Amino acid sequence: DPVVGHRSRYHQIEPATVYAELADRASDASVRAAAAQRLEAWLERAGRFAELCERLNARLASSDPAGATALHERIAEVAEIRLGDPARARRHLEAAVTLDPTRAAAWRKLASRCDEETEAPGLVAALEGELACTASRERALALHLQIAQIARTRFGDGARAEAQLRAALAIDPCQADAHAFLVERLEAGDLKLANQRLPVIAPSVFADADGILDGLDASFAARDSL
Repeated sequence: DPVVGHRSRYHQIEPATVYAELADRASDASVRAAAAQRLEAWLERAGRFAELCERLNARLASSDPAGATALHERIAEVAEIRLGDPARARRHLEAAVTLDPTRAAAWRKLASRCDEETEAPGLVAALEGELACTASRERALALHLQIAQIARTRFGDGARAEAQLRAALAIDPCQADAHAFLVERLEAGDLKLANQRLPVIAPSVFADADGILDGLDASFAARDSL
């Protein structure tokens, strides 16, 4: 029966094949775009994530910068979560923030990836990238403190840590981390720096007289230990 045969062949056609044909060959650009979206959604539902990444990647060449940025972020997400390919995810996140350095979420994901790889220079660069575009004072404060901690613990860069902590103090004058940093400097015997910094930092960091006295006690204890 020709009708039965036609229906049988129709049911054997995979939706991805139809969508791909339309996405690649339709004369109308709007049809191509709609078919591409349906194809990508179908591939995701079917769990065919490697093919999904290939389709997304193929669209990069014909996308404008904003579209390419979104595609890079999408590919990074699929590569990280679905394919377990963190190296590929990192490459696409780096491409996204290169195209648009204001993508705070992409910077955060890139920082997380670098942190998991224990790649401190890349982590700091990503944190600084997010810091440059964040509009949240709370987030900026957290970033300054995190960069300061990395500068101190991984790079041994006291000057860089100090700069970040001073920026944090400009946002929140009661940050105890600045006090801890000062004590570390004192313990290292850098009393000249302490004498310069204590009158400036202590009143803004310590919320009460007891706090200021505690800071002075730490200063005297460090001096006497020399």
